[in-house]
Amino acid sequence: MIKREEIGSYFFTLKGKDTFSLKRFEKEEKVIFRYIQNFKKEDKLEKVFKLEYLLKGIRDFFHLANHPKKTKEKWNFIEEGKILIEVFRKIRCIYNELFGSDEEKNFLNFVESKFKISLEYLLESELEKEKWKAEDWIDYFRIKLEEIEMLLEIISRTSSLRYREFMIVGDIYLQELVRNPYIYPFVRRNFKIELHRVVHKGIREILFSIDDIEKRYVLGINIIESFKILRIIQEISAEKSFPLDYFILVHIRGNLERLKTYKGIKDNKPIVSLIDETISKVYNIILANIFTKKRKEILFEKSKSILADMQKEVIIKLLKTINPEIDNVSIFPELSNKKKFLKEFYESLERIQELIDKSLTKNIEEFKSSLLKEMRNFENNYLLYLKLKYWEKFYRLFFAIKHSPHKYQLLNRIREFSNLIEAIKRDSLSL
Repeated sequence: MIKREEIGSYFFTLKGKDTFSLKRFEKEEKVIFRYIQNFKKEDKLEKVFKLEYLLKGIRDFFHLANHPKKTKEKWNFIEEGKILIEVFRKIRCIYNELFGSDEEKNFLNFVESKFKISLEYLLESELEKEKWKAEDWIDYFRIKLEEIEMLLEIISRTSSLRYREFMIVGDIYLQELVRNPYIYPFVRRNFKIELHRVVHKGIREILFSIDDIEKRYVLGINIIESFKILRIIQEISAEKSFPLDYFILVHIRGNLERLKTYKGIKDNKPIVSLIDETISKVYNIILANIFTKKRKEILFEKSKSILADMQKEVIIKLLKTINPEIDNVSIFPELSNKKKFLKEFYESLERIQELIDKSLTKNIEEFKSSLLKEMRNFENNYLLYLKLKYWEKFYRLFFAIKHSPHKYQLLNRIREFSNLIEAIKRDSLSL
């Protein structure tokens, strides 16, 4: 077990709340805000949003508890290192689109014209940096991104990557992040007014109907953070890239774990339970051992659907603490399809039940084949929306029915499955 102090201070400091005062960066933050105003005029806010969550996601990626479950005893971080190469490449591309080119010749000219000193000395000199302008710091951070990308490419060629080596890469990144007075405020601030504004008129009216200013502020922050997470969830599968999708899912889990600690949410047991159960479904079951599974894109789509539904429910639960009569469809129009979905869901249950009722009048092997087909269809279309307790029972009975060698043993499993269907029907909150 590696002691925290052996790795460095930056990663473990930044894992929790921000202990570095942003007041020291007030001047720099104003400069960054002007950049964002310009990006808004140039219609580049979408790229700013992506750069923000990618840069912030690095911290979550180096916190292993955010990763999907692995059942192997020892971790080999080669796969994680390869994912980070792709992520840093994406960060560098967006960074260059926003802040200019990253050609080596241009950078060397920048060094020669600004400082008349060698590149090696520039990267170590702290005294010279006091004279730097915002453009100098932005160019410098671009080079640090390239260096980390090159470092990851080198270590990913090895047969194994140990925990200590993996964490050192994260420490290097976060150290440079904290040192940079222009990039650090950009990453630590959400710039909520420009990037994550709640534009829905109905929500604004609900918030401003609260007389208690503190309560209004707390609820507003929770809703904004929830919408922000929902927006990041929508990025899953956007580029059909396994490394980026995996990275985003890890970042989402980090955001959800932080959301549970927010004032106004941490004491709300229904919301915390909903988040915990969804995390368990996605990261401990669907995405468990994801590197060894086939058809990863389907698993990512399932995870995206579950996480998005959960996040919408969190937002609605928060709003209903103020107005219990709020119309869900007015906030998320796509929920109007839920009635159709429920109708199809219950029809599927009825088909299975009818099939079970006819089990004694049909050839047992033919019946078994038909039932397993219906169960597989139910699994693909509806199971992921049920409570976690039903998942465990469903899969236990599915494999028991599939591998039952005797007729009477099979009939006993079928009776159990029939009871499970009845339990699902009775539980109106299972969806």
